[in-house]
Amino acid sequence: MARGQSDNTSTVEIKRLKSILNLIRIDAERLYIRIKERRNEYLRIFSAERTRSQFHEIFRFRFYEIPSHDLLQISEETYTSIEDFFNTIENLSWYLNHTQELPGTVAETVDRYISSIDNKYVLLQSYLKAEYSTYEDNFENS
Repeated sequence: MARGQSDNTSTVEIKRLKSILNLIRIDAERLYIRIKERRNEYLRIFSAERTRSQFHEIFRFRFYEIPSHDLLQISEETYTSIEDFFNTIENLSWYLNHTQELPGTVAETVDRYISSIDNKYVLLQSYLKAEYSTYEDNFENS
């Protein structure tokens, strides 16, 4: 059972929790796809122009806009996975926005981050799916 969740969670609360989980799932998915699919483009721009403006569009996400009281309803395991995924992406973004390394080294570092993000994304999706199905089961039984 999620933190702060009682056995008699209302239908409205369950719908809200499912919406929050779905928002996080979509946010993570879009972010993940942008980071992977646009990798060559943002690294080419960085290498050729040494500009960082392209990173703003790649690394934007909404997770931290969700009110903390809503996040309290998510299980600790799922929340930990969410934080781990988004923190890794924040670290990559910070690195790209502040590095002075040569483009080849930057590309290698980005690839290491992407490999880590791949694993964290798969784990995150499995936690979100399991949590969502828990609320789905609760909704059907209420």
